[in-house]
Amino acid sequence: MTVEGAGCNLGDERGYTIAVALAEYMDLPPEDMRNEKALEEKAREFAMTLRQRWRFGQCDDDVVIFLSSGDMKLWTAVGSEAGKLLTPQLILSVSEEAGKLFKQKDYTRGLLQVIGQYKLALQGKKVNVSKDGPHLPLGLPLWLLIVIAVLIVIVIIVLVVVIIKCCCTSKRDYQMARRTS
Repeated sequence: MTVEGAGCNLGDERGYTIAVALAEYMDLPPEDMRNEKALEEKAREFAMTLRQRWRFGQCDDDVVIFLSSGDMKLWTAVGSEAGKLLTPQLILSVSEEAGKLFKQKDYTRGLLQVIGQYKLALQGKKVNVSKDGPHLPLGLPLWLLIVIAVLIVIVIIVLVVVIIKCCCTSKRDYQMARRTS
């Protein structure tokens, strides 16, 4: 099968390659260390350069995720084929959601979340990312489903306790004792 615009033959198999590059800090002049635009531009430049040099993918179907943890910058560089599914809007949404984990210094979970969301998108599946966090197919946020599950468990426990108290406790009739002499 030939991918249009890529100018190469992939045969029957087709896949995407995601590579991750990590750095503690980017090498910037001192005056740019606090400049958000300069940091973002350097992260973009670095990710794009890595993608072009590494050439992991076939036919421009590769993705490079670059994270500079100390600078708190994440950038995703995509080839033209991968970019058809990983749109700038999707990348921004996924990055913003993962940013919450990066701010907590949970880089592993943040990167796994980004890779997982990109994988879904590259498989042609729907990626649900919003300001409330990831959503499950029902459209409900994960936190709400957890709250509902906990409430259901509490109701079941209360019902079991009530049933045990009502049904299993035998009623005792008390009678006055009489003395006979």
